[in-house]
Amino acid sequence: MRVANPVRTVEFQETPNPHAVKAVVSASLASIGGDGLRSYASANEAGGDAVARALFEIAGVVGVLVTPGWVTVRKSAETTWADLKPRIRAALERAE
Repeated sequence: MRVANPVRTVEFQETPNPHAVKAVVSASLASIGGDGLRSYASANEAGGDAVARALFEIAGVVGVLVTPGWVTVRKSAETTWADLKPRIRAALERAE
């Protein structure tokens, strides 16, 4: 029997790097892709990590750091946070 994911809310926090944003989630991501810290520079590196792969499907995402409680997303210089944040939020809210 499959248990539905809890509803996640996402709060964005700035980082010292203008090309990175921290997305704090209200429900743990540990059951999706594995426990602990996971860092990827490409979709190929992300392999079976569903959270990271969903984020790399967003044009402009160039790096992902996943922990159970938050995700840091790095973007290309050409991409704006105004374009990316809604897509990042949607990917994290629906991650399974």
